[in-house]
Order: sequence, then C-alpha cells, then structure tokens
Amino acid sequence: MSKATIRLFFHVLGDFSAAFISWLALFLYRKNVIEAVKHGYQIPINQDIKLYLGLIFIPLFWIFIYALTGHYQFILRRSRLKELENTLFTSVIGVLILFFLFILDDSVSNYQDYYTSLGVLFAFHFLGTLTLRMLNATYTIHKFRKREWGYRTLIIGTGETAAQLLMELKDPKVYEGFDIVGLVEITPHNNSTSYKILSEWKDIEFANKRT
Repeated sequence: MSKATIRLFFHVLGDFSAAFISWLALFLYRKNVIEAVKHGYQIPINQDIKLYLGLIFIPLFWIFIYALTGHYQFILRRSRLKELENTLFTSVIGVLILFFLFILDDSVSNYQDYYTSLGVLFAFHFLGTLTLRMLNATYTIHKFRKREWGYRTLIIGTGETAAQLLMELKDPKVYEGFDIVGLVEITPHNNSTSYKILSEWKDIEFANKRT
C-alpha cells in the first residue's frame, strides 16, 4: 500500500476511535449523573441495543461529515493549525446536529442537563479528535522534515529560472517536502544545470513511476 493509503487508514481509525469514546462518555454521563439525579437512584447499565447501535453509527456519521468536508483529501499535506481549525469547525457542526437529533428528546429534570450533555459531548469529541489528529499530523510532518518522505516533483525547463527554483527547493532550511526527480528539457542545449535532465519521454515516465 502507498504511504497516503496507510496514513488515511490511521486518520480514519483515529477519528472513529475519538467519536466512539466521546459517545460512550456521553452515555455514561447521562446514565450515572442525569438519570440518577432525576430518578433518585443509580441507573444500572444493562445491555442497551441503542448504545451498541450508537457506538457503530455515530462514529460512521462523523466519518461521513469529515469526508464531506474534504478532510481526507491530500492526506499527506497536513498542517497542525489547519487540523485545529477543521476539527473545531466540524466538531461544532456535528455536535449540534447530534444534539438536535438525539439529545434534545431526552427526559431531564431541568434544562441545565441539556447544556451539560452538550458540553460533555463537545469536550470529549473535540479534544479526543484533535489529540489523535495532532499525533498523526506530527508524525507526517516529521517524516517529511527528515526527508524520508517527499512529493515527486518535476521542474519544467532547464534555464536560469529553473536552476534557481531547483536551488530554492533543495535548500534544507526551507525544505517543504519536494523530491525533485528531474528537470524536463524544453529547449535543447539551453541548460543552466546538469541536475537529472530528462530529455526523452521514457525518462519522464521512469521518473514518474519511481518509488
């Protein structure tokens, strides 16, 4: 499998796990706190089919939301700031949807219970999802900075501008993950650099397929 496929698997697994844990935390909070206060005694947690269904379909709901908002596109191009922004935005939207669909119909002793349920769900979901995403993003960024991973890149042209661009992209101080596999010769014998010049289509095909 490619690196992108493997990282996508870990991102989806992390998002699913965070959603699973946050929904379970909300269920336990409602049983042990809200319903216990309302009824005046501890509510036993029996085998609840609604809980099992929720632990399956609620995480799938979140995966759908993330896919819909494009979170799983360009999985190797991660930014910790972007992860924070995207996680906050989707968490707010998703938690509000779940609140109106599933929590608002709960029988509670007072309206304050609605707000605490909303807060518990948001806190567990946002912090759990963000933590796992930051770990994934940090791992990916580390791999690129160590030059173990890179984006296969072709530079069009072999003149002075292309040579300058090559120097900038190869500069270790500003390395952004571009793995230069060669320069495509446009004008024969107009080369300002000798770095992996590709003059024939078969050379370009080979560079593109290189792993």
